[in-house]
Amino acid sequence: MTIRVSSTLPVPAEVVRDLMSKPALLQHVTWPILTIRGLPETVAPGQRMVVRLALLGIVPLWTHTITVITGGTLDARTEEHGGPLRAWRHHLLVEPLSPTSCRYTDEVDIDAGRLTPAARALATLFYRYRHLRWRALTRVLA
Repeated sequence: MTIRVSSTLPVPAEVVRDLMSKPALLQHVTWPILTIRGLPETVAPGQRMVVRLALLGIVPLWTHTITVITGGTLDARTEEHGGPLRAWRHHLLVEPLSPTSCRYTDEVDIDAGRLTPAARALATLFYRYRHLRWRALTRVLA
């Protein structure tokens, strides 16, 4: 099952592209709902990361594996899995709308076996929250 969440951001596409490649941004847009322990300082295509997820920073969830397929462009992809998630294929897309704005889209294909409908519902809420955090951050940067 696939989810798709898009937002218009008041910054150039290149700013969003640069932020997408920083693990600190991932920590920012998921906090405080999800914390991710073990992220490196930088990421690159082909890189495989094994991290620990925690709910609200205190409830341990599972070990999660993230493999960066493509990155450093306006179109990045990861393949992930862990815990109940057999597959989590994440496509991040940035589309320039003007010199000072862009559309940022998260598209995630989820396979969690019988739990896929529940995982899809939770992921939809989670990505809507991430986009709230993205919009708040980029308003400060604009």
